[in-house]
Amino acid sequence: MEYIGDIIYDEKILDTRMQFIIYGAGKVGRRIYEYFKINDRQDSIRYFCDANSALWGTKVKGVVVEGPDKLMEECGEYQFIFAGQYADEICRFLLKKVIKNIHYVWIS
Repeated sequence: MEYIGDIIYDEKILDTRMQFIIYGAGKVGRRIYEYFKINDRQDSIRYFCDANSALWGTKVKGVVVEGPDKLMEECGEYQFIFAGQYADEICRFLLKKVIKNIHYVWIS
């Protein structure tokens, strides 16, 4: 796991080499996106990931939403970032899939 803690202390977010997938296309995922935007890093968000298949292929904040299985296969080098009510469940899912680039954050 790359990081657990408050989003404002996650230094990799500011690293211009890092590319991210926000896991969760709802309210919390949008708040994560806004944090990236405030720091002029919104271009580093490659996808939103969501388990809700009704959202796949749509866009949130101009970023495509895809399903977890597709992104696990295609985007292994990207950093996954998530927070919120389902964060523990998401973390267990990513670890089960042997994803190591995980940022489990809290949003103030």
